[in-house]
Order: sequence, then structure tokens, then C-alpha cells
Amino acid sequence: MISQLLTGEDVVATALNFRSGRELFAFKIAWNDQFEKCSPGILHEVALVDHIISRKLPFDRIDSCSSAGSYLEKLWLDRVAIGSGMLSMSTLARGTGKVISQLQSLKRWAANLTQTATLGTDDPLK
Repeated sequence: MISQLLTGEDVVATALNFRSGRELFAFKIAWNDQFEKCSPGILHEVALVDHIISRKLPFDRIDSCSSAGSYLEKLWLDRVAIGSGMLSMSTLARGTGKVISQLQSLKRWAANLTQTATLGTDDPLK
């Protein structure tokens, strides 16, 4: 399902959602940088939920599929934890999976370090 939030003829945000029975799962939200200060991703999700409720569309659950700490996390009151993983069928795939996992850890560490530096704290471990 593709949905858009418009202002006049300008597209503010567009979302691609997957439907499975009576559940809707967010896959990707994109927005026009021109409207960035208005939180277009959040506005789109609120408008989408309002549209679904007002039209009484047959969804029992809508999941943003956002990670913990995402800007959408505060929008959804009832969340279901969903994990991710990798199944490796060969030695090469297992090795590649371990490298990917280490790179993801390094990325999180660097993001925390950058965020801490931006906040003005000298010690990133505090």
C-alpha cells in the first residue's frame, strides 16, 4: 500500500506499507526536505491512522516497524518487539554475518560517540 500526505499539490511525505491479512507494516517513509521542520514522517503516520479509523478500514494492527529510539517510537503506544537475525548455511556466510554484526556494533558505538560529543560531554562512556 502506498500512501501520500499532500499540501495542495505538493507531496509532503510518502510511505510504503506491507499488508498481511488485517495487519499493516511500515516499510519505508520518505519526505520532502522542504517540510522537514514540520515532522512530515510523524504527520504522515498520524494522517494514515486517522484515515484508517475514519474509513473503518479492516486493520486490527498497524506497526511502524521502527527501531527502539526512532522518532516514531513515541507515536505508537502499544508496541510489539520484533527481532531480526541471520541464518547462515555456509562457513563463508557465517563469517560474513559476524563481520556485519561487528560493523553494526561499531556503527552504534560511533553514533553514540558522535551524539555525546554533540551534547558537549567529554566522556562518551558516561
